[in-house]
Amino acid sequence: MCNNTASCPGEPGITGSVEGRWLEWGPWSKCSVTCDVGTQLRQRRCSASVHGWAECKGPHQESRECTNPSCSGGGSWGSWNHWSLCSKTCDSGWQRRFRLCESTDTQGYPCDGSGEEVRSWSASRRCMLDNNGVAFWGPPSFARCVSLEYRYLHISLREHLAKGQRTLAGEGMSQIVRSLLELLQRRSYYSGDLLFSTEILRNVTDTFKRATYIPAPDDVQKFFQIVSHMLDMENLEKWEDAHQVAPGAALLMRILEDFIHLIGEAQKPFQSFLMVTNNIMITIQREPVSAVSSDINFPMKGRRGMKDWARTAEDRLYIPKEVFTVPPEEGETEADSEATMYYVIGAVLYRTLGVILPVPNPPAVINSKILTVTVRPELQPSEPMVVVELSPLLNGTSDPQCVVWDYGNPEAGAENWGTEGCQTLASTTVQTKCLCSRISTYAVLAQQAKDPDMGPSSIPSVPLMVGCGVSCTALLILLLIYAAFWRYIRSERSIILVNFCLSILASNLLILVGQSQTLSKGLCTVTAAFLHFFFLASFCWVLTEAWQSYLAVIGKLRSRLIRKRFLCLGWGLPALVVAVSVGFTRARGYGTASYCWLSLEGGLLYAFVGPAAVIVLVSLPNITSLHSTVAPVSLPLHVTSYNPVNILPSDPPKLVDLGQFSPAPSLPHARVSVHTPRVSTTER
Repeated sequence: MCNNTASCPGEPGITGSVEGRWLEWGPWSKCSVTCDVGTQLRQRRCSASVHGWAECKGPHQESRECTNPSCSGGGSWGSWNHWSLCSKTCDSGWQRRFRLCESTDTQGYPCDGSGEEVRSWSASRRCMLDNNGVAFWGPPSFARCVSLEYRYLHISLREHLAKGQRTLAGEGMSQIVRSLLELLQRRSYYSGDLLFSTEILRNVTDTFKRATYIPAPDDVQKFFQIVSHMLDMENLEKWEDAHQVAPGAALLMRILEDFIHLIGEAQKPFQSFLMVTNNIMITIQREPVSAVSSDINFPMKGRRGMKDWARTAEDRLYIPKEVFTVPPEEGETEADSEATMYYVIGAVLYRTLGVILPVPNPPAVINSKILTVTVRPELQPSEPMVVVELSPLLNGTSDPQCVVWDYGNPEAGAENWGTEGCQTLASTTVQTKCLCSRISTYAVLAQQAKDPDMGPSSIPSVPLMVGCGVSCTALLILLLIYAAFWRYIRSERSIILVNFCLSILASNLLILVGQSQTLSKGLCTVTAAFLHFFFLASFCWVLTEAWQSYLAVIGKLRSRLIRKRFLCLGWGLPALVVAVSVGFTRARGYGTASYCWLSLEGGLLYAFVGPAAVIVLVSLPNITSLHSTVAPVSLPLHVTSYNPVNILPSDPPKLVDLGQFSPAPSLPHARVSVHTPRVSTTER
């Protein structure tokens, strides 16, 4: 008799075991670190069955500790060398760079980490049209580029999500938050890294929810600091690039609201939370329904630890207490309803989000800070009762309208702004007052006057180019003349004049370059920085000329030390001012979309106007003192009488006392040696 029945997998003696079968454990992975204590992982797979058996029971992964030599005596990495050329001339490619392990001690422990780094590139350019219909290549887009550090962080995030225990997953999210903040503080990332960071924050928030893990206060502050770093004005161009791929800033706004309620639900009743960063101000409070006996006002002024921008902000939110009155459900008394319900009320004032979010319909702009209010359980006032007052950011706008953000639109783009549920009560040059019937995100939308011929496609100024060309030609001719006769006219004044001409010539050439390079941001920034330097150098050489003239009049002996001081004043002082300005502003404000010069916003222009004004004020007293010293010498002598006398040819030169004449009062005892001519006269 033939038996073709296969036995069920499972333990012997157990009937009906139809679970999946675990395969053999795989090999242990490498230790997570190369020194000190780390972890090793191994996994096993569940064999699938054609009979529809259930999945295998038990863990599919296990870990163990691995011990390595101490890190205290290991080597240290040297600096990274330059990135190699891209592996491809078009499409996606990669670059590679290396670093060396240095200063390894006698124990010979290697450096922790890798000495090689590879990054992939997926940059692209958009073909754009100017106002005249001429096509040009736009700036490169890095919206699809992600740095390796952020990829590694995302891999670590997945590893923490794979942990079965909720506590371990929550602790892992805290580590992810700290690592992400460290990466953003370096301020070296692509626009794609901002989108990737938004996705990481979303996963962190969702994990905290599922794991019912309460973040530590330090983790909460780091989370809000991450959002503040991402919304910094330095990232404005990166956000504009990223919005071509995904509405990252709008998603970040939604993630922040979810995290606020996550924190608020863990707070005790009547407890409030306030945090102010460089770009956001957040308040969270948890109130029982029965305790909402006062109106909600935001922001609350007079609190400690507030930044200057938040302390001086004129934006205000007012929600009357009647909005929070909720009728009891059927079969439930009002007292029971109020005893079991809590409101989590959060409010956020965004300093820069209005500029970062996509513009609805140009030339319309968001002309205010963005103010968000979120309440859970959600409320819907029966009539307009929410009062919002927002101050404008730009002058010269028209037709201000109060708008709210529509979270129902899945696109999360510029079309989410709408006027439904919010009306404009009054608008002045300093404030716009809104009355709304929705708990949402509020802003003011206004029309901005369009400046003609101010875009990057505007035609260069012909008179400016002609004037700079004539000036450059004249300066070149002057320098050639000085070069031809240099050995005859060489002097301190000539050296100063040549340097002054060189600074003016370089300024004119840079103006001509800047007229045609407004589309290249990098070159425009460099042009603006050098223009700043050479313009200041022109003023400094004028001051040097006044200083040299003053020293010549007072009879100061010339020395090589004085000449070195001339050079330090003429070239060194402008270089110092420009270096400090570039370092302090991180080159922000050097070059705009309209011209390659210092921006009129942010106060950077004072880095030129201030030193130039000081130089003029210092030079004026020197010029005045020079005139007061030289003027008496040029006064003519007034002779009171004339008596012809015989002058013998053999008479020696005589010293004529000018006291017998009427000289200027400032030279009462001057003596002049007069050589008389050899002539004879007869008495009449």
